[in-house]
Amino acid sequence: MPDSLNISLTGMQAFQRAMQVTSHNIANANTPGYSRQVADFSARAGGGQGNTYLGGGVQVSTIRRIYDNLQADQLRSSMTGFARFDTLNNLSSRIDTLLADPDTGLNSGLQSFFNSVQDVATDPSSISARQAMIGEANGIVGRFQSMDARLDELDKEVNARLDLAVDDINRIAISIADLNGKIALANNATTPPNDLLDARDALVLELSGQVNVSTNIQEDGNMSVFIGSGQPLVTAGNARLLVASGSEFDLTRTTVSYQGAVGNTPLDVSSTGGNLGGLLEYRSRILDPTRQSLGQTAIAFATSLNRQNSAGMDLRNNLGGDLFSISEPGILYSNTNTGTGTASATVTDLGALTGADYVLEYDGAAYSLSRADTGEAIALAGTGSAGDPFRADGISFSVAGLPAAGDRLLIRTGQDAAG
Repeated sequence: MPDSLNISLTGMQAFQRAMQVTSHNIANANTPGYSRQVADFSARAGGGQGNTYLGGGVQVSTIRRIYDNLQADQLRSSMTGFARFDTLNNLSSRIDTLLADPDTGLNSGLQSFFNSVQDVATDPSSISARQAMIGEANGIVGRFQSMDARLDELDKEVNARLDLAVDDINRIAISIADLNGKIALANNATTPPNDLLDARDALVLELSGQVNVSTNIQEDGNMSVFIGSGQPLVTAGNARLLVASGSEFDLTRTTVSYQGAVGNTPLDVSSTGGNLGGLLEYRSRILDPTRQSLGQTAIAFATSLNRQNSAGMDLRNNLGGDLFSISEPGILYSNTNTGTGTASATVTDLGALTGADYVLEYDGAAYSLSRADTGEAIALAGTGSAGDPFRADGISFSVAGLPAAGDRLLIRTGQDAAG
């Protein structure tokens, strides 16, 4: 039966708990990710006294977080977008500086070389002008090679950053799965495990800086976490991890895949977002095209000058030779090939050359060609034999050996040329 002393006692106990919540808030005022907590009061059940029903005082019904799911989702989305653009900006600006630098860039070197060519054309018998032209030729070769080496360093840096990003994502995923288990166990209590919820939300926010994230809270308190285009990363207490490994054609080039229930699935660059998406996008849409364009420029420059110089006469009335040596397009073989098929390629038409990489695939009966960056099918002319090589987009290539069905090879027309 309620009485005034018991009612007073419930008030003291309820406000004592509320003061503990306030003290907890003050103590964590500077704690990253902490959400302010509030004690909610409710009336205690009373009882009858004679023909009168009297209340039983007050109690703390629950302690809730001041937390807005909509704002949290917007913050995660903003974090993902910022991390992606920040990564793209930082890495792209380094390429811009490399190419546009007036001292180390390509434009000033080409201008100096062609000025020396003009000096030789003006006075063909001048030995000093010829020596100056050869010196400028060596200088422009050095610039091509130096720029290619710097781009190769950036490629290796991207590999290292991808490894770190995958490690961070996997660490966060495992931590979220662990917290899911603890939250599910504590979720039966009257008061939700607010501090555990804060810790989990902080991890999800950190994850959003690495990759695009979406979440779904289950009835038992477990959070499902999805990344990219909807691949589940965390389900209840289970974490499905990402895998960083060598690419199909080059084991030194890191690719990122999602570890699914059946095999690994490469991440979709267009939907990955965050730092990881920025790295993948930078490599596929900025770094690789830059190396290909630089290689395409080197091929056109060297081939045109070799062709022109070979049409002229030297001081001894002999036909001229090549000024520059040029490597043929590179051929890389898939690490899944089971046959012994090989290929060799040459550049035949500078005007048609795109500088892109191509995938040549054998289906057991015939070869097909596609662009490596877009997957676009490319029509092939020729039979692929030494006497009638395949021809497409300014390159020709012959095949030999005994390929097996499903064997693939990568033809790099420009990426290695500048080096």
